[in-house]
Amino acid sequence: MRGTGIALALALCGCATSAAQRAFDDGDYGAAATRADEAARANPGDADARALRDRARDREAETQLAQVASFRSSGHGDAALGILDRLLKELAAWGGADALSPPRRAAFEDELRAMGEVVKAIGAASLSAGHPLAAEAEAHRLNPVLTHAELASARADLLARIKGAGQDVCQRMQQTVSPEMAQWGLALSRYCAHFEVTFAPPAPTRAPSAFALEGTVTGLTADQAASFRERVQSWLKASLWYDSRGAATARGKLAGRIETSFQHQTVTLHAPYEDTITSHANEGSLAVGDIPNPITQLLVPQTTSTTNMDRVFTYDAEESRGHYGLDAKVSFDLGAPQPVAFELRHVDNIKAYDHDVTFEKAGISPTHDHLPSSATWLESQLDRMSTRVVATLNRRYAALYCAQPAYSLDDAARCLMAGQKPAAAWKLMDDALGGEAERALPILRPPPPALAATKPARAKPPRPAQTRPQDAEDPVID
Repeated sequence: MRGTGIALALALCGCATSAAQRAFDDGDYGAAATRADEAARANPGDADARALRDRARDREAETQLAQVASFRSSGHGDAALGILDRLLKELAAWGGADALSPPRRAAFEDELRAMGEVVKAIGAASLSAGHPLAAEAEAHRLNPVLTHAELASARADLLARIKGAGQDVCQRMQQTVSPEMAQWGLALSRYCAHFEVTFAPPAPTRAPSAFALEGTVTGLTADQAASFRERVQSWLKASLWYDSRGAATARGKLAGRIETSFQHQTVTLHAPYEDTITSHANEGSLAVGDIPNPITQLLVPQTTSTTNMDRVFTYDAEESRGHYGLDAKVSFDLGAPQPVAFELRHVDNIKAYDHDVTFEKAGISPTHDHLPSSATWLESQLDRMSTRVVATLNRRYAALYCAQPAYSLDDAARCLMAGQKPAAAWKLMDDALGGEAERALPILRPPPPALAATKPARAKPPRPAQTRPQDAEDPVID
């Protein structure tokens, strides 16, 4: 049996080698190399398979190097890099350039040197036009090829040229910043930081970096009221109104109330379910004469029928009812013509049940619900409102600064950093950035500050209808 297995293995290896030879003869050198390598791995002593694999790899490299040279010499650098990328990946799988014959290895090294000029040409036109971000985008598009170790030096030179061009633009644009142009200066500092240049913009003296909120919400303890005020301040810090460089303190007022009440009672609950009733009946009876025969009656067949009936299961439980209501108003002087104000309103009526009843047919099992406390409910509502409040504050900011018929460069920079693109502001910024405003947007608009971590609410009551319509001047957050 062992001899039979060896013979079968040798036969399979022979078939694989034959398939590899056919692929080689057909000019499919990649397939020939793969199949010959499989045969050599299956039978390490097969010198013919190894030799065929090496010849196929060499011819495959020769074919691809010819394609690279052809595309390169005809000015199709991207296509040349694409073919080179494929060859470099194959060489890595083969164990490196040492897998090639000496003549082929020399040709490969010559082509790598020649491709350095192709890499140097990447983004060259954009750099000449003073568009380092466009050149960077072009390099990023080709990054999968440029990250090969064989192209590391050429890639480093390319990135250095792009970085230098960006630094030149940064240095030149710094001359356009005056002490009154805090927003344009901030935008430029972000642009410069992208190219590893530190530029300190003018401080916005009127922008708030701190918030002071007076007042309270009745129905809360002193600690809870302080937590409420901290939450409102965290919303402002997460909005466009906040500027960490600012020297001003924005002052606001808080007024409102939270009401809660609880009721407890024993109630009878009803759970509908479907019950199945089974009944049996004789189809007939057999008798001799007028006297029934018990023996023959035992032989009479019976029928079974089932009926589904709707039933109601009743059981007692302890019911708790909680009524929760929040009605608060916040108003801040943030440098706008009018105070920025919004209202927080929400009402919930929540039920909870407590019982130890089990009745599987109706899906009833012991339940021990608990109503959220006043503080827990309030915290859950503030968590839920956070995103909407910050969005409301940001809309107010955009409506104030980014709906003008004309803009200064400073106001235009403010709008773009706020995520707004009014046409007049956009043109001004695009001109200032040398036509690269679109590419600069991700740099000018960093991720917004994260909201304070929140705890998940235990209860998820249904959301009632809004009690009053939203008003752009005094929005209600429900």
